[in-house]
Amino acid sequence: MSSDTTPYELNTVTLPSLVLENGETLRHVKLPYERTGNQSGPVILVCHALTGTHIVKGTSEDRGWWDGLIGAGSYIDTNRYNVIAFNVLGGCEGATGPASENPGTGRRYGSRFPTITIRDMVNAQYLASGSLLSPTWKPLLEDHSGECRPWNGASCIPAS
Repeated sequence: MSSDTTPYELNTVTLPSLVLENGETLRHVKLPYERTGNQSGPVILVCHALTGTHIVKGTSEDRGWWDGLIGAGSYIDTNRYNVIAFNVLGGCEGATGPASENPGTGRRYGSRFPTITIRDMVNAQYLASGSLLSPTWKPLLEDHSGECRPWNGASCIPAS
């Protein structure tokens, strides 16, 4: 495996609002993401388990949970592909969820956080990806409950 010198980014996309499947609207929705690889290359979106984080590649100091698969010369070659992973809506590690501040009240959502669905997670990631990704996508990779998101995405995201 060659040394990985491809671009690496940890950041957050903030959506002004997100209408949930139950009709409720979340405001100022934050979705952290990790992006690495050839930013002009085809996109691979990695969907992680609900209890995971968006850190799939990581750094030499803090390795991600798929580090052995993602990198220069690896199975998912970052010299070729633009690899991105979002944290899930309602998850930990910085995504809008029960521990987040409700912008309407200034207090944590806690048990008042609305019920969300896999489809809500897909929609949030789809909307967040609009500012980051090209229309050229490769198959999505998933782990555990992450498998539900690609299938739901195929049924609710319009074809380009």
